Amino acid sequence: GATVCLARAPRCDVCPLAGDCAARRAGRPEAFPVRAQRAQRQRRAHALLWLTQGARWWLVQRPQRGVWAGLWSLPEFASAAELEAFVCGWPGTGQWLPPLEHRLTHVDWTLQPLHWRMPARGAAAAARMLGPGRWFAIEDALALGLPAPVRRWLEAAPRCAAEPRCLRRPESRACFASAQAQSATTFLSRR
Repeated sequence: GATVCLARAPRCDVCPLAGDCAARRAGRPEAFPVRAQRAQRQRRAHALLWLTQGARWWLVQRPQRGVWAGLWSLPEFASAAELEAFVCGWPGTGQWLPPLEHRLTHVDWTLQPLHWRMPARGAAAAARMLGPGRWFAIEDALALGLPAPVRRWLEAAPRCAAEPRCLRRPESRACFASAQAQSATTFLSRR
């Protein structure tokens, strides 16, 4: 097989299958085997919402199909701008954390987490807006089936969030200033 039917120099004279070989009959044995084209790697970028309220984290279960099917994870958004628009007006404070780079077999994935500290008075309204998901105590969250890069990040994230030099300043976005200035009652009444 592989030691006889070589792409550049097929050894048809010693091949036990030479009599049945379509490539030899066509007079082009050097054209086979055909190498499969390597799939182009794709780049993806998404934003993750690391929503905390006290010692609880909000997690969602991923769909049963696709990447990380059925695992629990942080809510995912198509972009940082989409996530910022979503949390605009929420009570609490938000900070962008360093991005997480993850490499799948066919995708290079950048996950940009936003840590949002939600006060207790806004937790129920935020949960309604986020849809299916649950609040978990930290130790319970880490005991769930989590995607490996999200697990590694969540295990390190509390230390990172407490260490200012680990944080990346958010870009200048008006919403962050207005979100902190807007009252929780406005947030609760809008939702």
